[in-house]
Amino acid sequence: MRGKYAAFMAALGIAWLFLVRFLGSVFPSLFTHMFVNRLTGVLSVLAAAAVLYFYIAFVRDYVEKDQQRLKKAAVWAAAGNCAVLVMYFGTMHNVLNWRILPELFSAAWFFYLAPILPWICALCVFAFFYVFFLEKGHNERRHLPRAKLAALIGAGLSLLLRSIIVVVYLSGGTLRWASDLPSSLNLFTFSLAVVIFLATEFFFLSFYQDRDLI
Repeated sequence: MRGKYAAFMAALGIAWLFLVRFLGSVFPSLFTHMFVNRLTGVLSVLAAAAVLYFYIAFVRDYVEKDQQRLKKAAVWAAAGNCAVLVMYFGTMHNVLNWRILPELFSAAWFFYLAPILPWICALCVFAFFYVFFLEKGHNERRHLPRAKLAALIGAGLSLLLRSIIVVVYLSGGTLRWASDLPSSLNLFTFSLAVVIFLATEFFFLSFYQDRDLI
């Protein structure tokens, strides 16, 4: 049952991270308050940890012995999400004025990696959903193929958006997040973000409802 509830917790984590990005884009002044920043930092770490836990539970409870390719893809997806978790933890670390590893989380190169880590995660997650979509093991009726296809499309769009951000950022631009894109692209990026969110939520909630044997 751990994999089943890991999917539900991941769905909650994805929903929270989407809500934070949405509020940050629509109400940027909201995050000028220190209390809001600290609360957001803590909850974002928990949300990222919930998503990471899904991939760990997936490898442990779902993958069969003969599904080595799927296992490797899930491990890489877990590694990508681990990188994002480190990024969120670093943000929380600095907002809370902790001094656990200041040479790491306060270093200039750590801030430089901030836009790159989500791209690495998006690439790993896309590879995972691509392999998972092609995988024909287990009872396919319980896999809900439409949910896997939706997740693959959402992961592909997420990788596209992250790639745009990273290319502009590495080209010397000031772009770091989707909300920093030109105002003329706001509708495009928002629509893309909504599609990504709905596709990902559909997968995790479908997996949660379907995996009653885990």
